Amino acid sequence: MDLWAVRRHPLVALLGLLAAILPAVLSAPQSAYAAAAPAPPPPAPAPPALPPPGTPGLVPPLGPRAWVVVDADTGNMVSAGDDHTLMRPASISKVLTAIIAAQHLPPNAVVPVSPVAAGSESVNLGMKAGQVWSFNDTLHAMLMLSANDAATALAERVGGSREAFVAEMERTGAALHLVDHPILRDPAGLDDQFSVLGGNFVSAYDLAVIARTALAIPAIRQIVDLPEYRFTAPDGVVHVIRNVDRSLEVYPGAIGIKTGYTKAAG
Repeated sequence: MDLWAVRRHPLVALLGLLAAILPAVLSAPQSAYAAAAPAPPPPAPAPPALPPPGTPGLVPPLGPRAWVVVDADTGNMVSAGDDHTLMRPASISKVLTAIIAAQHLPPNAVVPVSPVAAGSESVNLGMKAGQVWSFNDTLHAMLMLSANDAATALAERVGGSREAFVAEMERTGAALHLVDHPILRDPAGLDDQFSVLGGNFVSAYDLAVIARTALAIPAIRQIVDLPEYRFTAPDGVVHVIRNVDRSLEVYPGAIGIKTGYTKAAG
């Protein structure tokens, strides 16, 4: 599951839930001018249009289960498919966590690390219980490395606990006017036995709203566009983290945002 923004075109920035390449074929018309000669045979008829997706007997095309392409400046939708279907967003949930943290914490805030945060499963940075990290380094680690310990530490810093942070997620979702009644529970996007209350369900449409909001926050926009970030942790260890969003490398003009993966993700 991927959420991209691109600046390749001067007018349009695209936000995608999962990458979808939409090919188009343009053919120039034949010239109407011809020398005095026998008329050529008529061109072969165009092949029939493909029936719509889902027609019985057709193999479904490869691609995302849901997507939305939006002009990030205007909010106008360019293309979409199943964009109002609730699905597991995986670590794209961290974009919402970043928005909430940026709204509640000053840039010079510090983030204490609890045993719960230090014990986070799956991808983590190696935060240790009792350490106190800078907000800036923690936010970079969450958005670029997709560190679950960083997401948990930020949620606890804002809400007091992962469970209490649920109320902040729901309030922010309402404030952003998310339309598809998302289920917002886990700050890191976990959806397994380690998740908060079973995890999140969000539509592609609502993720595009969240992404546009994130891009309007300078601190977040700057972070998601970075290929690499270097900092020194409280224990003196120097970390060099690379952005896990490979769109920055393979798609010219991409400015990132967030990727995510779980087996259950849409």
